[in-house]
Amino acid sequence: MLNRPLTKIHLTNLRRQKKGNRLALALRLVGISQNDLSYELRIPRSYISDVASNRYRTITVENAHRFAAFFEVEIADLFPPLTDTELSPKKKLKRSA
Repeated sequence: MLNRPLTKIHLTNLRRQKKGNRLALALRLVGISQNDLSYELRIPRSYISDVASNRYRTITVENAHRFAAFFEVEIADLFPPLTDTELSPKKKLKRSA
């Protein structure tokens, strides 16, 4: 597998993105396509596209490790932990008449 490490400057830029996962940004920073990543990690391109587009709220630990190893970063750099408000669905309050 041909890893593409993120530089310190890349990591700084990556960590500035607060919402969602940072996979799409990591791909842009190192200059590779989803197809290239798919080939290197032996993961379907459609899955990578879905993860990069935040279509999945969670991914497997194994895949998170594979993505992090490829970019030579910590998992949390690519997939920051969700906050409490992001974890619980918003509930609308009913007003009594």
